[in-house]
Amino acid sequence: MKKSHANPLKPNKSINKIVLAAVSFIIIFSIALLVSTTRSKKSSTVSYLGSGSHAFGKSSSRMFIVESDEDNVYYLGEYVVNLTHNSKLLFQLSVKCEEDSFEMMQDSSVLVQNAILEVFASTGSLRSPRTTKGKKALKEKLVKQINSYVGSGVVEEIYFKKYIIQ
Repeated sequence: MKKSHANPLKPNKSINKIVLAAVSFIIIFSIALLVSTTRSKKSSTVSYLGSGSHAFGKSSSRMFIVESDEDNVYYLGEYVVNLTHNSKLLFQLSVKCEEDSFEMMQDSSVLVQNAILEVFASTGSLRSPRTTKGKKALKEKLVKQINSYVGSGVVEEIYFKKYIIQ
C-alpha cells in the first residue's frame, strides 16, 4: 500500500482562507477607524465656543462681535485648546484693527477663524502660554497669522479677555 504524505511545500487551503479573512478584517477595521477619526469633531485640539448678538460674518457659528467702533476692536470668540493630555487653555480673543477694517474683517471672518486654528495646529503641544513671555509670543504668532490672511498690518493687537489654564 501506498502511504500519502502531506507535501510541506504545498500550502494548506484552510490556513490560507483564515489568513486572508484576518487580513481583510484588519484592513476594513483600519479604514473604518481612519474614517471615524477624520470625521469626529472631538478629534480637533481647538474648539470654537463663541456667539453674539451684535455679530458679523457669513456663518452663524463663527460670528465676531464689534466691541468698539471707535477703537476698531472686534471680539473673535472663545476657544479651548488642549495643551497636554490633562491640561487645557480656555481663552476669549479680541483684536484691534486698523481704521475702516470692519468690511474686510466681515468678508474674511472664516479666514480669520482658520488663521487662529492654524496657529494652534502648527504649534503642537503648547507649554509656553503659561508664562508672560509665552503669552506675548502667542499674541505675536496670532497677529502674524491673521494678517497673512487679511493683509499686512490690518490686525494691530491681540487682547485676551479671558485666559485660563486648567
